[in-house]
Amino acid sequence: MLFPVVIEEHFVWDLRWIPFLLGGLYGGYRLSFLLIAITLIIRYLSGGENGFYISCITFPLIGISISFLSKYYLQMSVFKKISLVFY
Repeated sequence: MLFPVVIEEHFVWDLRWIPFLLGGLYGGYRLSFLLIAITLIIRYLSGGENGFYISCITFPLIGISISFLSKYYLQMSVFKKISLVFY
């Protein structure tokens, strides 16, 4: 999050999604809500208001979705998890 790639003036991409998605899939809903709060706080402190309100919409929506998918993901076999990534 501290060294993002700036594609356009108002479009910044970084790797914050990777720990967010993995933590939500493996940690369940409790960790998802904690990651949402931490990510939004860090996002506000590092980037100010540029894109913060969009992050306030997208991170909770994806976090809640991931927390619901977590119980199904944890029941999958390793082969299904790997095939899910590649397809």
